[in-house]
Amino acid sequence: MMRTWIKPIGLAWILLLLGACDDQTRQETNLGMQQNYFMQSLALVESAGETLQGADLSKPDIDRALQQMDQGLSQAFQVEGEFLKQLDVRLPKLYAELFIPGVEQYRLGVEASDREQQLKGLGLLNRWGEYWLKEKPAIQDRLANLHG
Repeated sequence: MMRTWIKPIGLAWILLLLGACDDQTRQETNLGMQQNYFMQSLALVESAGETLQGADLSKPDIDRALQQMDQGLSQAFQVEGEFLKQLDVRLPKLYAELFIPGVEQYRLGVEASDREQQLKGLGLLNRWGEYWLKEKPAIQDRLANLHG
């Protein structure tokens, strides 16, 4: 009689442990996705910006750079504030108030050939860049440490 009772308890423990492992795997996967969204947003926007700073750009060059900037923004909108907070408590606010609107303003200014709007975007991106340049090494260390 005792053995019949032990089997369901043993099975329940196994299922509980498997569920805990599954939850940990989901958290690690989400963490990896968030890291990817964040780093890709920065890389895509930086690359597009470098292209747009070049001389003698053709219309297709500009269009490709704007498309790349759009991809960077798409990645940026996937980044969760809670993830950024793990890296630096200031990061969610600065990313949302400087980086994203800076890219949007600059991108719209380029598309509309509106120099004033481009400068607004560049002003925000300059402020973001001051923060990012100073904090990038520490944030990259924290990103590496999040995985173990």
